[in-house]
Amino acid sequence: MKYKMQVLGGLCTAVLIWLPLLFADMFDEWILNDSCTVGAIAFLLAPVALFVWYAVHCVKTKPGAKPLLVWHACYIALSLPLWGIIASLVNQHKWIIEQPGRATFMDMNGLEYIGYGFSALCLFEALCILFHIIRIVVKKCRKPGAAA
Repeated sequence: MKYKMQVLGGLCTAVLIWLPLLFADMFDEWILNDSCTVGAIAFLLAPVALFVWYAVHCVKTKPGAKPLLVWHACYIALSLPLWGIIASLVNQHKWIIEQPGRATFMDMNGLEYIGYGFSALCLFEALCILFHIIRIVVKKCRKPGAAA
């Protein structure tokens, strides 16, 4: 398989991106006894940290378009069903981290998993698209023969 590392990298990243929220939610539920304090930080920081790693990797290694597309396709292909499965398990109270009800009117505990799937996939992919657009524009605006 020509793009074995890209396939494996995309699939592994789709699974590993959930770890920061899992650990943050465990800390919230088991130690702080709160719905979403540390989880709210992980909600935004993990996808942004993944993007920073991605951007640095792209600048250093300068991968071609096909390997990047394969990586993103695998990341998206596993992220979507994983997001749905995790959100479903949380809503059915079958998730590994119990989401105790803390509200009397409308309990929103566990909702962070739905939002996190969105930020882990959509925010990350939007940042990547913006990054590549900026790189293309900068590349086109450079003078021919200028030092890279």
